[in-house]
Amino acid sequence: MLSLDIKQNKSFAEEFKNEHLKSLIEARDRVINSGIEITIKKNKKTVNKKIYVSTANRKFLQKQLTDNRLKKAMLLTPKQQRKVINLLKKKFPSLHNQKTKIYQFLKYIFITSGYDKLDSKSKKLFYTDLKINSCIYCNRNYIFDIKENGHIKGHIDHFYPKAKYPYFAMNFYNFIPVCESCNRVKKEFDTTDITKAIIHPYDRKNEKVFGIEILSVDEFSYKLKEDDLLQQLHIEKIYNTGHKDILEELYIKFFQKDTKEYFDTLKKEFKSLGFNDKDVYRYLTCGYLDDKEFHKRAFSKMTYDMLNEEFKAVKELKLL
Repeated sequence: MLSLDIKQNKSFAEEFKNEHLKSLIEARDRVINSGIEITIKKNKKTVNKKIYVSTANRKFLQKQLTDNRLKKAMLLTPKQQRKVINLLKKKFPSLHNQKTKIYQFLKYIFITSGYDKLDSKSKKLFYTDLKINSCIYCNRNYIFDIKENGHIKGHIDHFYPKAKYPYFAMNFYNFIPVCESCNRVKKEFDTTDITKAIIHPYDRKNEKVFGIEILSVDEFSYKLKEDDLLQQLHIEKIYNTGHKDILEELYIKFFQKDTKEYFDTLKKEFKSLGFNDKDVYRYLTCGYLDDKEFHKRAFSKMTYDMLNEEFKAVKELKLL
């Protein structure tokens, strides 16, 4: 539900491409020259099998995966990726069939020798460069968790699932910083389905997502904007299950007549101490006014939508 900025991340994407392009070129050449070894199930046993590139597949790989095309594949924007995916589905449907050899070759190049080989340092740099803290999808969890050995791990989702579209497994703009929960639930949900209402984070403008449903005089419920990805991730359900207290607290603080005056007084006092509007807003709401900062703290997007669009408190208190 949060947005990402292509222009802001362009230089990081170029660095990523420059660092990892060579590994894709080498993997392509290995496939063409030597074939690959895959694991299959035979008679209820797991065995390794060597598969080689046919003449037709060799010509395809040599033509479609030139050095220049590999370079472009790592930097195509989400809109360009969708266009390529739709074109390839019509022209080369076998690329998306996991039982075909050409799919196995693409998987080896872009996933086995590409994404799966990214070390923890490379992934850490990805988070460091983007400076993203909370999940782009739900904005309720942070993207990092800790393992038993003390290792801190961030999670990356492929917006266009790498299992379905392996040729974009190493596309920088296909990497979305997310929490473990959203990453697990989304799985291979097909985000290219044109019949569904789905907005890519790089195409979002931080438009209003959250609304409220009034259940009674003093009882509210979250109502999310129609979005098939957010429904797939059960965002509305999880907010209403575990976080309605935040919604009620915002209403009590900023909308009830007997508390509005109190917080308006607090705002004036903070201003007299040298706090600016953003400081006051962050202190009173634990959120952010600037949409580019929503990811810094959990629930910032929900807080902003509720106060600015639903309760109208931000405008009433002249914090904007």
